[in-house]
Amino acid sequence: TLSLHDALPIYGSHNFVAGGAIAHNTWALTLFAKEVWEAAKKPVLFVTMEMQPKRIRRRMHALAGKFPWGDFIKATLNPEVEKKYRTFLDGLDQMPRLTIVGSDRVSKPKDVELLIEETKPGLVIIDGVYFMSGQGEAGWEKLNDAVTALQRLTIKKNVPILASTQF
Repeated sequence: TLSLHDALPIYGSHNFVAGGAIAHNTWALTLFAKEVWEAAKKPVLFVTMEMQPKRIRRRMHALAGKFPWGDFIKATLNPEVEKKYRTFLDGLDQMPRLTIVGSDRVSKPKDVELLIEETKPGLVIIDGVYFMSGQGEAGWEKLNDAVTALQRLTIKKNVPILASTQF
């Protein structure tokens, strides 16, 4: 079985995966982030252009701690699971850095570059790259410009960038 951290792109290269629209793409990105952060023990920079960072953090905690999502999101964990969650939170300082930022801190690829320099991640995830600003008149031109800048950035900074778009 090939794990996600074994399947990550080779540093210094760039890969682009395209497919049809899928539901739950934020969950898929969160799973990648969790695998790199927890199993591969690498710092992760997660840029969420679509959701509040605290929602992504909750998802990461639920996945990493194997907490029941329905109960977790409704804050209805039973006392035993609540104790397990508190123990999980106490152990976070032993984990690699997990940086989750929202659109209030990132609007263009240059902002991502500055965050890479600051956080030194093993993986960058951008959920909703189509919200980034780029050059051009039409939406596709702006998206193309932003994606091209991110491709250059992954090579320049030697870090894989996994991004989603709905454009």
